[in-house]
Amino acid sequence: MRDSKGSSSTIKTVGTACGMLHERATVRSVTEYEERAILEALPPLARSDRFQGAIASVLIEQEGRVIDGAVMVGEPHDVFVRPLPQHDRAGLEAWIALLERRRNQLSHDVSGPAMGVLAALETVLEYEPVAESTRSLVEDARAGILRLTSLLADRSASLSGPANVVAGPLDALLSRMAEPIAAGLDPQRDRLDLRVRAVSTDVRVDAVLLEGALSILLANAWRYRHGQTARVRVHASIDEELLLLTVADDGRGMDAATLRRAGELGFTTRASGVGIGLFLLRRAVSARRGAVLLESLGRGARATVLLPLNTMAGPTEFLS
Repeated sequence: MRDSKGSSSTIKTVGTACGMLHERATVRSVTEYEERAILEALPPLARSDRFQGAIASVLIEQEGRVIDGAVMVGEPHDVFVRPLPQHDRAGLEAWIALLERRRNQLSHDVSGPAMGVLAALETVLEYEPVAESTRSLVEDARAGILRLTSLLADRSASLSGPANVVAGPLDALLSRMAEPIAAGLDPQRDRLDLRVRAVSTDVRVDAVLLEGALSILLANAWRYRHGQTARVRVHASIDEELLLLTVADDGRGMDAATLRRAGELGFTTRASGVGIGLFLLRRAVSARRGAVLLESLGRGARATVLLPLNTMAGPTEFLS
């Protein structure tokens, strides 16, 4: 639905991640000018029939205002604007910093006691004469604590690091990045069924951005798994001078309402989440004229990151 005047209604809402009351537009029609800007910012491939039913999203800056634009790919495309807590660059950066502090606090609150328990378990294993059956239970508990602490480590901060352009076969680069990420999520490697497949084409890519994207998407697939195990498939290919990184899982998936909001700053369905990781990925990808697409698979979800292959150039000034 489109309204050339961009009319809106605003409500008071509580920020789920920071516990602060703020005003933000929650129902607003996209203007014709915004619709054109959003569609032009997306790579043509993101709007193709290949991604029918997916939500393609991009962050753009228009007349001093940051816009979180999204498109449900179809015929015709459903273009809409998602709410931001602040619309100017400085205000948005301050809000991101607030969420990052909240995320770090949540991690500290949980990881502190967990590390204390881990130290106690290590002491028992090292010094106490315990029966073999008891030792096995203690070792299982230790492995569980290690899993917990690794899950608390949010890797989205790596996206803000300086670019590191590397060259090599895409399949080798991706496999080398994926293994330590998977080991961090599932140290025993008995509950994460991860398969990585990619073309062997030589590419030049920003390793920081590619590894950061892979870390966030794999962590989300693991956190939102259905049951104790997760089946995750990673695929990377080249199309229309774009690198396509796809991560598909068999987890809980997303209903239509969640799909439209996924990646929105401050939106999360996890009790301990703050809603920032996927947004930071979208910000980094948008700065390089790429896009992030999300699809619901019924059981599971699929995320696709489109990145221009020419990553020798750094990101644009936008929110950098």
